Formats: sequence, C-alpha cells, structure tokens
Amino acid sequence: MGPFENQNQDVEAVEAAKPETEEKVRKPKGANRMTEEELMEDYPQVVAGTLAFIETENKQAVKITCSTEDCERQRTVRTSDLWQVDKCEACTRKARRERARERRKAKKEAEAAEADES
Repeated sequence: MGPFENQNQDVEAVEAAKPETEEKVRKPKGANRMTEEELMEDYPQVVAGTLAFIETENKQAVKITCSTEDCERQRTVRTSDLWQVDKCEACTRKARRERARERRKAKKEAEAAEADES
C-alpha cells in the first residue's frame, strides 16, 4: 500500500459523510431590483419619477440632485453606485481638486517640519 492510498480513502469517507445539499433556486430575472420608493427611502438625493432600466447594460439608472448647498444640477447614475455618488460631476471634480490641494499642503508642511528637526 502506497502513502497516497490511505489519503484517498479518507477523502472518500469525508465525501460520503457530507449531507445532500439542496439545489440552488435561481431567482427570477430582476428579483433583486429595488423599487423607486425603496431607493428614495435609502437615498434622499434620488429624483422622483426618474428610475429607468437600461437594457444594453442590464442595470437600473436614476437621476440624483447634487448634494452641494448652492448646486441644483442633476446627474444620471446607476443604482449600484448610489451609495458612493451624491454630487454632480462638476462638484465632484471641484471636491477632488480641493482634497488633492489639502493633501499637497499637508505633505509640504510635514516635509518642512522634518527639515526643521534635522
């Protein structure tokens, strides 16, 4: 008897002891789609009456209103992205530039403080 024959018997015993699993039940197409009311409840930036299904992408899309105080622009986004999108494209670019500016400023200040210490 070789060293691997005993291992094969152990694998067969484990396989035989596994309980029979039920077949996975497939959900009907579109079963996990949210209704407009559910979306508006979870995401206040959603504009009423704008929920649409995009056949080519097999996804839902909705329009949102920018969350910036002075901005009333709307933007179309996929419902799968609602958790991370709350501004129009222009305000998103502006916020991104501001964050980058602050990061550069903090980096320069850290480098200057490090240079003063040495």
